[in-house]
Amino acid sequence: MNTEQHFRLCGGTFFNLLLQANDNCSASQDLRFRDFLGIIDPQVLTDVSKGEAYDKLHTYASKFRNCKQVPTNGKYIKLGNEKVCMVFQDELKREAIAPITRVKEFADSYIPERSRLWLVRCLLELIESDTSIGDNEIFYIKPGFAPSYKIDFLRADAEIDFYDFLLGIWFYVYKNCKDNTVGEKTIQRWYKRDKENVEGVFDATAIGASEKYQNIVLRENKPEEQSAPTLKKEVVYLTEGDIAPDLGIYDPNGNIVLISAEQANRSNMENRMAAYMRAAYKKYSKKRTFIYDTERPFVDFYVCNDVAKRAYGRLYAYSEMLSGKRVPDEVYHNISVSDFKTNKSCLVGQGGLGKSMMVNHLFLDAVDNYPIEEVLPVITALSDYHPEKRDLMYLISRSITRFDRKIELSDIQNQFDAEPSVVLLDGLDEVKKEYVLECKKEIEIFADQFPKCKVIISSRDMSELRSIEGFQPYYLCPLTEDQAFEMVNKLDPVYVDEDLKERFIRDVKTRRFRFNDKEKREFFGNPLFLSIMIVTYSQTNNIPTQRYLFYEQAYRAMSTRHDGLKGITRNFATGLNERDFQKYFGQFCADSYADYNLKFSRDLMERYLEKVISDNGLKTSVDMFFKDITEKLCLMYLDGNEYRFIHRSFQEYFAAYYFTTLMDDEYKDIYEVLNALDYKIASDETISMLCGLDQKRFERYVVIPLLEEMFGYNNDEEDYKSFIRKYYSEIEYVTGTLDGEMANNSIQSALYKFVSSFYYIKEYIYGSEFDDDESLADSKEKYYCITDYRDSAYGDMDTVDERGMGQYTDLDGELYEGVVIEEEGYVCTLDLGQVVSNISDNEALWERIFSDSFSLKKEFNAAKELLEKLRKKYAVIQTKKKRFGLGL
Repeated sequence: MNTEQHFRLCGGTFFNLLLQANDNCSASQDLRFRDFLGIIDPQVLTDVSKGEAYDKLHTYASKFRNCKQVPTNGKYIKLGNEKVCMVFQDELKREAIAPITRVKEFADSYIPERSRLWLVRCLLELIESDTSIGDNEIFYIKPGFAPSYKIDFLRADAEIDFYDFLLGIWFYVYKNCKDNTVGEKTIQRWYKRDKENVEGVFDATAIGASEKYQNIVLRENKPEEQSAPTLKKEVVYLTEGDIAPDLGIYDPNGNIVLISAEQANRSNMENRMAAYMRAAYKKYSKKRTFIYDTERPFVDFYVCNDVAKRAYGRLYAYSEMLSGKRVPDEVYHNISVSDFKTNKSCLVGQGGLGKSMMVNHLFLDAVDNYPIEEVLPVITALSDYHPEKRDLMYLISRSITRFDRKIELSDIQNQFDAEPSVVLLDGLDEVKKEYVLECKKEIEIFADQFPKCKVIISSRDMSELRSIEGFQPYYLCPLTEDQAFEMVNKLDPVYVDEDLKERFIRDVKTRRFRFNDKEKREFFGNPLFLSIMIVTYSQTNNIPTQRYLFYEQAYRAMSTRHDGLKGITRNFATGLNERDFQKYFGQFCADSYADYNLKFSRDLMERYLEKVISDNGLKTSVDMFFKDITEKLCLMYLDGNEYRFIHRSFQEYFAAYYFTTLMDDEYKDIYEVLNALDYKIASDETISMLCGLDQKRFERYVVIPLLEEMFGYNNDEEDYKSFIRKYYSEIEYVTGTLDGEMANNSIQSALYKFVSSFYYIKEYIYGSEFDDDESLADSKEKYYCITDYRDSAYGDMDTVDERGMGQYTDLDGELYEGVVIEEEGYVCTLDLGQVVSNISDNEALWERIFSDSFSLKKEFNAAKELLEKLRKKYAVIQTKKKRFGLGL
């Protein structure tokens, strides 16, 4: 079959194939059509037995078969009717044997055994060719009406349960293919017509001849096998000293025990997932890093960061913990999945701190401990979240079936429903910004659908992560000095010799680099930066602390490090020198950053590089660029079918570098790029590095335009209202004795966030500004500070909201003995945007917000002063003084 024909699955094409499967059937088309409809909607069998409906049956059957428009709200043709579909699904839950009996009776009456294999092949080809059906569409074609993705059952070695298959395909069509006319062109292709207005002859070569499905196997399960599952007993042999399970019967005179089907099912599921775990473990047990240009055993180089947990279940200012100002309530060393006490957790860390490596560690640790913990781990990269499919379950299932295609969606759902599992969702911050909220909702739904399954999200700190419902934050800590030294010592001596390691560690201990505490945490405590430091140190014997210089020297070292290791001099394949390549690769980074692309298909990357070559008239090729980027410099690598940066911070640096090479007239365009990305790049380093590379032009062409827009009304009151609506439309404050940093008031505008911090005009909002009055809030969330003495004489302190109190109360809502409420308060949310837009009638609140003593008004006034200061700094002064020479 030519799949380029794009055949369409609908009621008409499906019914046509059923008729062709037994074109010599003595039963009329009308009767077969009635019984066909009755499989899903048995009421049809009663309603269409006589009268007007029966008289019209012939006309409707003919139109339906030829993919013509038919009424879908009549007595018996009800395609797409939600009520009919719900009744059918309810019937399946109550008595699965009835629907499968109807489809068996239909098949046994109208589809001879000799045609069944052909019919299944045709349907598989039809579904495969129908490009309107995505790979993640679900068909309930397995015994027990179990689900299966399209991509999973379209296999050459598929084993098809015939009756279940027919039932599942028909239900999919009934529910999703209300428009029967979409198959009209398909029908025309299937029939050869010699004359107009002649029905024509079915072309047996048009469908059903694909070699792909010639070896599929049909199974014809009996309807009685579809009845509700009963507990079956299996024999398990006990060794001496074993204890029999509570369920079952133990014969003290023998050595056997009879266990329940539930226990047997667990054993079957473990066997089912064994091949997946072996294959996945093999993949994740090796990794490539900044240091290593080839994959290395993970355990040989990985050092596990500490992980900190605050008591209350809300994200707080991550920068405070990094700066050492905040001491977390709990710190985990060499953390494992079992240390995450709740089933909803998020792992938060800044760029380069090792979030993905930590996820990899958790996966390998879970597999290693599977014989004891019996927790099945799954890693899913959220960067692969598809903007059109938006199906998280499909993405998770692909993370399993990529290693074992025999595993079905129903197996995965059964695993998550009944068996201990952990789904590691890596990189929420790498989802395209416009799809993050959709992804967040799907995560919440998934966690609610499978409450027994642990879900751990990794991400940079971002607002969407803070608002995700019910997830406990854990914070990735910078490496301690001892951990950093351990990481250095674990580096392969082929890449970093022992003498270099000793000198580097000695220079750190003797404070030769003059790091202050903050710089030490940011650079030495960051595994990525530590790796860059080692490479740079090997070339320069020094380490700069400014971020842009840090990456500049890293690039210089990377351009020669492999040559030095191999004792040869290797030029750039593009024929460019080091500086030119930096500029042109910078353009690639700037262009892709402007589109906010973090990963690339080969085709997409080629298009960007072709633009670079064309724009600059370069005499090189795309292939040579690929060679330099991936082999000489190792700035990017191929992961599956996509190219990724070794770390996204390199894209940020090279984009910032390229921006600084532009002339003033072009540099002005940078503000437009950053402004367009403003709410996507709040956690990026691009803006700070751009300022560091060229602060004067950054202030003239980025900061001043930003502030001028802020004060565009030239009216303090209107400008202040605009300021509130844009940056602080909704604020939080706390009451009672809660930690003030439970209130989240971070700025999502990357530009203004940087400006307010860099120029020290940022102010913080405190509950005292609202007299700790939660009645002013538009919404509020109550928190309880408790001490739990049940397992400790000293008590474990925790801060939880209403939902979290369930772990400390019994079914009647009474506190367990040993649990004491110490204090409480509210996290309050106030819609300032409505207040300043005169929607609120609270005059006292209005006066408070517009008072010069209010924190945001002080910040606003400071921003205005900054604008005037920068305007004066860069005012054009007319002068006749010559720029060059002595002016003689």
